[in-house]
Amino acid sequence: MARYPCLPCQDFSSFGYFVHLIYELVNKNIKLLAKVYIPIPDVTTIANTAVLEEVEFGSDEIVTTTHEGVGSNVPFVLDETKSEEYFLLTSGKLLYAVSWGVDKDGLALAPPAPRPKTYKESVDAIASIGMSWLNDLQKLAEWARKARVDPNDPQNSDLMQVIKYATEEGQYAPEYFRLDQIQEEFNFVPDKKLDLSKRFRLLMLRNSGVPEYCCFKQVPPYDREISDNIFQEFESQRDDVFIIMGEDSLTEQRMMALKHLEKIQVQPFVEVTFQQSMYQTSIADGTQPCWNEKLEMDFKSPNGDYNSAALCKMKDKILINIFDNISVPNPESDCLETCNINPHVKHWLGSIAIPFSTVLEQSKEDSQPPLWQLETIEDEDLLHMAHTFQKDMQNLYPKRRIIVNTIDTECRVGIVTRYIRPLCPPQELLDIFPENSKATLNVIARFVSLIPYLPEHLGFSDACNTWLTSQQFLNLILGGKEDHAVLLCNYFLYMKVNAFVLLGTSILEGVTAYVITQEKTATMIWNPETGECYDQYNAFCPLQSADCLINKENVWVNIQKNSLPMSVNFDVTKEYNWRPFFTKGSQNYVLSSVQPQELIYYSTERSLVDKLQSRIEWALKNKIMEWRAHHPTRWNRYCTGVFQNFLPLLEQNLGRSVSEEQSTGLESLLKEFKVSGFPMHMRYSNLQAIFDKVYSTGIHNIEIPNVEFAVAVYVYPYPNNVLSVWVYVASLS
Repeated sequence: MARYPCLPCQDFSSFGYFVHLIYELVNKNIKLLAKVYIPIPDVTTIANTAVLEEVEFGSDEIVTTTHEGVGSNVPFVLDETKSEEYFLLTSGKLLYAVSWGVDKDGLALAPPAPRPKTYKESVDAIASIGMSWLNDLQKLAEWARKARVDPNDPQNSDLMQVIKYATEEGQYAPEYFRLDQIQEEFNFVPDKKLDLSKRFRLLMLRNSGVPEYCCFKQVPPYDREISDNIFQEFESQRDDVFIIMGEDSLTEQRMMALKHLEKIQVQPFVEVTFQQSMYQTSIADGTQPCWNEKLEMDFKSPNGDYNSAALCKMKDKILINIFDNISVPNPESDCLETCNINPHVKHWLGSIAIPFSTVLEQSKEDSQPPLWQLETIEDEDLLHMAHTFQKDMQNLYPKRRIIVNTIDTECRVGIVTRYIRPLCPPQELLDIFPENSKATLNVIARFVSLIPYLPEHLGFSDACNTWLTSQQFLNLILGGKEDHAVLLCNYFLYMKVNAFVLLGTSILEGVTAYVITQEKTATMIWNPETGECYDQYNAFCPLQSADCLINKENVWVNIQKNSLPMSVNFDVTKEYNWRPFFTKGSQNYVLSSVQPQELIYYSTERSLVDKLQSRIEWALKNKIMEWRAHHPTRWNRYCTGVFQNFLPLLEQNLGRSVSEEQSTGLESLLKEFKVSGFPMHMRYSNLQAIFDKVYSTGIHNIEIPNVEFAVAVYVYPYPNNVLSVWVYVASLS
């Protein structure tokens, strides 16, 4: 063999290597054997510091001989008794040392190291040469020709590249750029082919921690060695209930007793967040804690303006979260067993959000300005009577909420009784429990509660309150507290239930609108925002004041001494308890309804719901990883599958607990992992509302080693694009 001098690549500044050409001289004929790529040395490498290195090369060229030699890349057998063929290739090693020359001062004669490009320069070729203001590339090329810019200078490589692109015929400068422009050149296999690779899929499942594949210590190197049945079994198992062989009955009894005691041993505390500041109570014991503590919160008004007009525009909320303080043993801790130091986890139990506007409203006297002179659908006498009645009642009971007239979407004033009329609910709701009227009422209330509410800062005062008709409300899928209460009341009236719209104040919502239904022996209070029903004497009912009742016939104002629902007599026939707007002498006023005779419903498209469900789950996972930016976030796919199968059961049971048979998969999961998680139900208004709800639970703050997470989302569609959203978030250790 003969070695010839290496020939450097012309564009070494771009590719960063030399090319050695190795030839073979046979009978004065020269044949190219191999190309050896030798990297350009660092700019600080000179002859004194260069290190002798070696690189292997080989050639697959076929060389045959006329003598006994085997040649190169020619088949031959070692043993005549065997048919296995062997191939020998021409190969060798090249020893080399590459360095830069030095000048008289001993400095390396190397080009200067290129300056790192900024982000803007990396995506903008014009910015990379410092001429972002330049628009005419032809003038740039003409200037470079007159200035005789050296095209071989590495510092001018970006400039020459731009000029070359601009002067070539048929080229134009695109108005966009592509990320990872040469990514396809570095892909060793197309994405489609990679997705079809059984080996790659098996490796990904094992790496993801899927229980069925964690035991695969070795994966076959070829797809042909992997059976398709292994994936078919996995897909079928995901739909089945995962059953773990239980322990003996005595051990299982003790395990169940331990879990029961863990559930009973509760250490709750309250965490209050307001204006990005957090306040916390002490940790209590038991399931019925009583803190009796006072939390003083710092308050900052917008731009230091404490004017009432500025305070009314504030969108801040007081977020009250209740957590259970759980001590978790740390298996990887180096602490001795006797030190009794274990990490603590905040297990979210529930939350309440109180708008600041509610606090502000309850802290001041209710002095409303008079109604503007607007167009009216009533005669002047009736409107004057309504104005006088409302003014007199508010003077007598200034803290009670009284509404006799309201404004429609066309800015016309009308009496509120026009909005009450029996209206048929969607037939889909009536078919769920056709033989159970009480259950149907709960389904109807649930449907109304799933319709989104107007944001707090868009709410109207009672002096200028706008009410929607029920059809407008369903078309918009957005409305105020009164719109929800009116629709629920109209549905109940259709179900032959004696119902009223109740105006008052709540400890949670501030000024609000509820619905009451009267039976023979009981009065039930319905919260349209949550769909929950309370007995009149239920101490957990958030309603604090029952001020005004409305039906299609009249408006009644509570003139009893006490307005607390537990102390109120709701018999409106007794005028010494309830002052009617229409008295016995004014029965000629029979007002027609502004509501339609029947409501129009349409089905929600299932494909859109499926896309939204996938979008929520994907976005929620990304948010959790974003909140845990300084910690790895591992996802348990099997747990996600179990939760995904469990959430539809909760929707089917209207949020109530499921049977033991239905929760078999979840119970088996609790035997294998220590799960800290919970399902959350909410109406769908936007993604940010879901993010805020999950973030408030604090589950992303768990820092237990090797913790895994699972997120499952289920969206159930009701008519008119009303959506019920379930989110199950859990951590597993």
